[in-house]
Amino acid sequence: MLGAYERGLEVWVVDDATASDDPVARGDHAALLQQRAAQFVSVHEALTRLGFGDRPRPPGIRERDGRARRGRGPGRAARVVFPSVEERLAVLERLAEALEPEAAPLAETMAAEIGKPVRYGSLEVLRTADMLRAIARRAREPAGEPGDAAELHDRPLGVVAVITPWNNPVYIPLGKIAAALAYGNAVVWKPAPAANAIAERITSLLASAGLRGGRARARRRWRKPPGRPR
Repeated sequence: MLGAYERGLEVWVVDDATASDDPVARGDHAALLQQRAAQFVSVHEALTRLGFGDRPRPPGIRERDGRARRGRGPGRAARVVFPSVEERLAVLERLAEALEPEAAPLAETMAAEIGKPVRYGSLEVLRTADMLRAIARRAREPAGEPGDAAELHDRPLGVVAVITPWNNPVYIPLGKIAAALAYGNAVVWKPAPAANAIAERITSLLASAGLRGGRARARRRWRKPPGRPR
């Protein structure tokens, strides 16, 4: 956001598509951003400003029975079918097992690619493995006990877009991806270009852990040949 603002671009934040565990802090941050760098608008207003309005809808969206549905586009390619919760959680547990021996190689890659100290990179990978197991345990817990005043039902959203930064290139992406997969969603992941080699390794590990259909891919970033001016 700040990079766009520095370049003189207009920054919009879609207010009714964001959430926070701390609404008070979120309100303070939103007020600070709105005073300095961003405009908070609704989904409808953002679509109207982009020239879509109510109709025509953005490319890839079609309507049937009064509901907007996703047609062809990136989301369609992300559909992955797991017959059961246990199969999804088994992928996360296999991924955790595969990550632990990768702690040292991934830490070296982080040091070379983003300058993260090897010690902290290794700890990040090991903590990520612990987190994956914790997500799997949490997803196995019953939604509520008999006699509770309220009932909790987990319903998948569909395709979840995950855009992640470079500073914790293993923990942050897999925290979001694992939670989405655990509860029945598919994921389109856009990793930080600065951590491209790490993203490629993560997608390879996801595929090895059982993510079906070869859907886990990282797009290789084009680099200029050495010796040429940038």
